[in-house]
Amino acid sequence: MNTTTKFLALALLSCAALSGCSKKEEITEADVQAAADKAAQEAVAASEKKNDDKLAAAQADAAAKLAAAKADSDKKLAAAQAEMKAEMEAKLSAETKVLKEQFASSNAALKSQFDSLKEKYNSIKDKLPEDTAAAVSAKLPELASSLGSLETIANKFSPSSVEQLNELKSKYETELAVAKKVADEILKLLGKGSLESMLPKF
Repeated sequence: MNTTTKFLALALLSCAALSGCSKKEEITEADVQAAADKAAQEAVAASEKKNDDKLAAAQADAAAKLAAAKADSDKKLAAAQAEMKAEMEAKLSAETKVLKEQFASSNAALKSQFDSLKEKYNSIKDKLPEDTAAAVSAKLPELASSLGSLETIANKFSPSSVEQLNELKSKYETELAVAKKVADEILKLLGKGSLESMLPKF
């Protein structure tokens, strides 16, 4: 018998003594082998449980680290997004302010020109050819309507995004082009130059 077998045999002997076995009963080699097999199975089970426990602990630790890393990443992403949003809002606010000032300046110049044209027309309409007077009389309301549209756009110009700002800017420029065209037609009818040189650029 090897040392392990001897220990197991002694264990069996002790067990037998405690359970009231007769001293005359002998422990056979089969008994020793069975005890050895049982002990080996128990050792393997204990080792597997220990390994399973280690694996579970490692998995839990990895999951905790992953969750912490994700939380940190989400926090940094949220901070970066908030910073970018603040920068975009500041840029949008600055561009909106500049455009509103340009719109106000352009509208003021156009309004001044409209008043001047109207005053000029009223002072000379009796001296104008009938067809010219009729043409100017028809176009002045057109110019007034365009000017009203431009003032409405400027007064309500409060975009919430860069895309909306560009859309409103394009809308204003389109209406301004219409107003300039009508004003130029009136100027030509009255023998004046082009309106383009009289309005601020933006």
